[in-house]
Amino acid sequence: MATRTFSQPHRQSGGVDAAASLSTPVCNTGVLPEHGLGSVSLDWLSATSDCSPDRLRSVINDLVFAKENRAVARETRPNQAFGSAIEWVKDDKRLAVVQWGGVNHDRPHVTVPGTGGLSGFIRTELGTTGYGFTSKASRVDVALDFRGVPFAFLSALCGTPSKTIRNADADKGDTDYFGSRQSRHFVRVYEKGKQMGLDALADWVRVEVEVKPDKPAGRVAAMTATLPELVRSGRVGRSVADAVGLEPEALKMGAAVQRVPHDLLKRLAHMRRQYGATLRELGQLCGEDLDLFVDVLFYAPDEATMSALVRPEPDSKSR
Repeated sequence: MATRTFSQPHRQSGGVDAAASLSTPVCNTGVLPEHGLGSVSLDWLSATSDCSPDRLRSVINDLVFAKENRAVARETRPNQAFGSAIEWVKDDKRLAVVQWGGVNHDRPHVTVPGTGGLSGFIRTELGTTGYGFTSKASRVDVALDFRGVPFAFLSALCGTPSKTIRNADADKGDTDYFGSRQSRHFVRVYEKGKQMGLDALADWVRVEVEVKPDKPAGRVAAMTATLPELVRSGRVGRSVADAVGLEPEALKMGAAVQRVPHDLLKRLAHMRRQYGATLRELGQLCGEDLDLFVDVLFYAPDEATMSALVRPEPDSKSR
């Protein structure tokens, strides 16, 4: 089977490092507090892209190495009726996998597990940057990590479980499931610290919300929706979010994208490809002044607007 060799871009690693010591209360998203909700993070991404397999592999390769410059790309066994697959790993930990061919030959698929800490970063990049193609999420998991909050309390917030797993050994931890794995919204509550055998994190409980959008518009929106929006997309998630104060305000990209016509989104993606470097340069000049950015973008080269950015050339006669 012919394969493509991926080169490593010369970029600095910016990935989240996992716990170096079991005595430090750390999860895959950072340090957990001693009590309460410690972090809300994307723990899984599965998405299909309307581009060639080569294009998706190239983009994922660049994104992985942008965060993990010691990653390794290698062939792996495909599943789900795909014909070929390549994965990126670091220290035998899977960071991402792209599959293509077979029955699904016209739609390459990327899966990013939470173990490498890259699922949130890659979802944001594919969802907002575009890269000249559209990605649709088939599954996204949001993890809410708690310490010092009893497993039974968090489980009760979710209602009546559809399935329970109780270990005879209390140190192994318990799990409750809510809903069906085949449904659009599925929730797991489990004693993460105990199941990982971390004595220092025995009180670490995770509520994991699994979202599977069932319509094309929802799959596109899931690539940009905020984590609170994803959690609140089902009844059980809303119940937990209300109880812990996880509000949907501030980030509303997911709802906004659903209101934008698809042809406009495609034209915006084309604009980013053609003028992306210019827009980034303008953004750096404007800093955090969004109003100035918009004014310059719409009214340049109006003299009054440009004077806020352009420095006068030095007078050679004054030297």
